[in-house]
Amino acid sequence: MGLSEEAKSRAKKQIEFYFSDSNVPRDKFLREKIAESAEGFVDLDLLCTFSRMTEALGIPKKGKDAKVEVDPQIISQVAEVLRSSDSLTVSEDGKQVRRTKPIESSEDIAKQVDARSLFASPFPYDTSLDAVTAFFNTVAPVNCVRMRRHVTSHDFRGSVFVEFASEEQAAEVMGKSLVFEGAPLHMEKKVDFMNRKQEEHAAKAAAQEGAAEEANGTGGDPGAVSEGDDEDEGKAEPAPAEPEKLEFEEGCLMQFDFGDASHELSYIDIKATFQDIAFVEFQRGASSGIIRARNKGAVGPNLMLAGEDGKVSVSGVPATVKVLEGEEEKDFYRRAAAARKSAAERGGNDSRGQKRARGGGRGGRGGRGGRGKRGRR
Repeated sequence: MGLSEEAKSRAKKQIEFYFSDSNVPRDKFLREKIAESAEGFVDLDLLCTFSRMTEALGIPKKGKDAKVEVDPQIISQVAEVLRSSDSLTVSEDGKQVRRTKPIESSEDIAKQVDARSLFASPFPYDTSLDAVTAFFNTVAPVNCVRMRRHVTSHDFRGSVFVEFASEEQAAEVMGKSLVFEGAPLHMEKKVDFMNRKQEEHAAKAAAQEGAAEEANGTGGDPGAVSEGDDEDEGKAEPAPAEPEKLEFEEGCLMQFDFGDASHELSYIDIKATFQDIAFVEFQRGASSGIIRARNKGAVGPNLMLAGEDGKVSVSGVPATVKVLEGEEEKDFYRRAAAARKSAAERGGNDSRGQKRARGGGRGGRGGRGGRGKRGRR
């Protein structure tokens, strides 16, 4: 079976991407496979079974659990085209491939990638990854496009992160007025976008905490007495609290603590260090924070990041990491439940309600209903 030149080109680009700085720090499975070899080689017959490789090579899809078999002739042709790659080295027998350049630290790579990446929106919800990549490639060389998706549904959110070949090219693209399918694109540096979202989340959390304190009578000056009130007399005993009902998967929380170490770390640094993270509770410059892993199984690999001193390096700053249990774990989920309750009680006054009132929800302009609807930032 002979591969077309187009198939060979797509296969080469795809495997170069798998081993690139854009992907390796985020790809736990591939990192494990690289670590299994003293020289960092990975079997080509395994790489050729990855979904986008089977698509590029024209290998028919099978059932969900069916094993993909790749013709040895195809593997041989892929190996041959990879020998012309500047970033990859093929083994002498043509059965394995590795990076030519050693992998740098995940922290350094993450900072470099973020520096040459842009946030862009809006895109129609039915836009494909290939369509977005092809669009930006007409403006400047693209290393990678990551489509932002909802955590639970995995639906496309209508916005992307685009990594370009250099920071200078990213800045040049951001200075252009780009239009995708008739809609002007909003673009900003990924770092600026992430910092802005972090500040918005922190402000929202502070507002919710303040509202909760006010509702519980704990807000304001704790030593002040309202006019006409007696400090001790006339106060009714508080009603007993209803038993709390917390539903959560135990063992998913980790606390990281920088101790007395001074730093200017942000949410971005935390996300770049740990893997399979669903939520981070952390404010820039704080001495500690909490991570919620996507599931209990993701905690162990993160704990294994610790060095001989038992600490994890977060962008060069050592942090002690431990799993939260018992009351500490429950306290986190109590705060989360209180925040959800506060948001629900506000009803139509929250940001989502405002968007729905303006026709920005599902089915309205900017929603998911109908052809060509746009995503929201």
